[in-house]
Amino acid sequence: MKRKLCLLFFVYFLLSLAAMNNVMAVKQEKSTISLSKNAKNLAVSSPTVESGRVKRNNSPTIKENKLKEVTDPLPLEIKSRFLEGYKAEIKIKPTGKSYVFDLRKNKKKYDELGLFFNNKPNEPTELMVQSFSTLNPVMMYGGVRGLRGVQKISGVDINDIIATVESYWIYSGGGWELQRVNVNEKIAF
Repeated sequence: MKRKLCLLFFVYFLLSLAAMNNVMAVKQEKSTISLSKNAKNLAVSSPTVESGRVKRNNSPTIKENKLKEVTDPLPLEIKSRFLEGYKAEIKIKPTGKSYVFDLRKNKKKYDELGLFFNNKPNEPTELMVQSFSTLNPVMMYGGVRGLRGVQKISGVDINDIIATVESYWIYSGGGWELQRVNVNEKIAF
C-alpha cells in the first residue's frame, strides 16, 4: 500500500511539473490516474485544452521495479475520398472495411465551395482524416484495461464532421493490439 501511494505521488509530481512547464501554451485540466489491481500498470490521462492538440495520455508500467513509459498506439490508417452523388467513402486499412456516407444534406454548401459540379467531385479530393482527438483509458471486456481512441473525419474543413472512428486497443506482448473499431456517422456542417 505504501508503495502504491509513493508511486501515485511520483506520477502526480510529474504531471504537476509538466503542467507548470506548459502553463503558457496549455491549460491543464483534471488528470486521472488509474492503477491496475496489482499496481504494476497504471494509466495517466492528462487532458489539455489547446487548439489542434490531442489529449495526451501516458501509460507507464512497472517492470523489474523500474518505471517504463509505454508509447501511445498510432492512429488508424484511413483512406478517404469524395464520391459521385454527394457521397464520401472511408476505408480503414487494419480492418479492410469500407463505409460510405450520404452528404446530400450539405449539397448546397459543397456546390458553393466548388467541391462538386454536376453531382460529381470537381477533382479527386480526400477527406481530412485527423489524428486522435482523444485517447483515454477504458475498462474493456473481461476486466482488461485498454485505450479508446477517437479520430474525426471531416470534409471541407474541421467543422464539417462527417464521421468519428473509435478504436479500442490493449497493450500485449510489448505493443498495442487493435481490438475493435466503431464508425459513427455525424454529418454536421
